Amino acid sequence: MKRSAGDLLDPTAMIKLVREEEHSRELAEWLDARPQAELVSSALVEVEVSRALHRSMPQALPRVPTTLAKLYRLSIGPVVRATAAAYPDQRLRSLDAIHVATAQILADDQAANLEAFVSYDKRLLASAAAAGLPTASPGAD
Repeated sequence: MKRSAGDLLDPTAMIKLVREEEHSRELAEWLDARPQAELVSSALVEVEVSRALHRSMPQALPRVPTTLAKLYRLSIGPVVRATAAAYPDQRLRSLDAIHVATAQILADDQAANLEAFVSYDKRLLASAAAAGLPTASPGAD
């Protein structure tokens, strides 16, 4: 990863960049105002975004590769898996735990300088905030 500030986008944020929906414009403007911030996510976003669009808007699927190309995707390695498995919150779903763990690892890396965990999932945002992560939901917060 580049040694610059970064924003971790979860699938709910990424979908807003692929298709127009509530808060898409605000998210795009927020990101445009932060050109120095590198966009990152878990590699899991590749599956989650495509699966969500298969269900809700398959005609948007051709835009997924271009949108994902804007992200640095972190692999789901042993440290991410162990961190995700260790969260005590019983309400934290498995895939969400992977996103929080990915952000937690970035936040703990002084060189990565995580600025925001960007999501529109209230339960996931609460878990991220409980883990001490800075959160953002442009247009919704």
